[in-house]
Amino acid sequence: MSRAPHGTRAARLVRLGLRQAGAPAALVRGRVHREGAGDVVVPYAAGSGATCAALAVAAAVEAAAVHLAVPWERLGGWAWTQWAALGASVCGLVWVYLWWAALRVHPHLLRDDELVLRAGAAVVARVPLAAVAAATPRRRGAPAADRGRLVLGGLGGDTNLDLELVAPVAVRDVRGRERRVAAVSLGVDDPAAAARAITAALEGRGAPGPVGVRPAR
Repeated sequence: MSRAPHGTRAARLVRLGLRQAGAPAALVRGRVHREGAGDVVVPYAAGSGATCAALAVAAAVEAAAVHLAVPWERLGGWAWTQWAALGASVCGLVWVYLWWAALRVHPHLLRDDELVLRAGAAVVARVPLAAVAAATPRRRGAPAADRGRLVLGGLGGDTNLDLELVAPVAVRDVRGRERRVAAVSLGVDDPAAAARAITAALEGRGAPGPVGVRPAR
C-alpha cells in the first residue's frame, strides 16, 4: 500500500472539507456535482435522510442530557467544560448534516471513459471503462474484510451492484492511502438502471441514458 506525503494528505483533507461545507448550498439549489456536461449521475443516497435524522435526534438528546444532568458546578474551575462539551455536540450535529448533504450532491458519475466512484465529497476511485468487463445487479450483505474488493455500500453496508474488472484498479481513501482492487461492489439507488447505463457505455451504444435519478430520503 502506498501513502501520500503528509503535505499532500493535509491538502486533500482541506479540499474535502471545503467541498463538504459547500454541499448544503448546492442541495438548496437542487444541483449535483458533475465533472463534465455529459456526465451521467448514479445516485446512492436513498434512505440516508432518515438515518441521518435519527443520528441527529439521538445526538441532540444526548447533548441535552449531558448539558443538564451533569453537576458541572462541582467541577469548580473546570465548569467551562460544560460549554466545551455542548460545542462539541453542536459540531457533531453540523457534521451529520454536511455528510448527508454531501451524499446527495456528490453521486457516482458515469463519464465517457471512466466511472468516478465517490463517498460523499471524496473521490474514492476512478475506474476506466476499459477495465470493466460487466456490471451486474447483485445484492450482497455487509461483507467481511476483503482487501481485493472495493465496497461502497449503503449506510448498512449492503451492496446491490457488482463491477467485474478485467484488470486491478487503484483506489485511495481520504487519508491518501492507496491500494489496488480486482472487484467493486456498490450500493446504488437503482442498480438495474445503473447496470443498463454502464453496459450501454461498454458496448459503445452511444451516450448512456439517465440512471433512475430520484430524490433521496
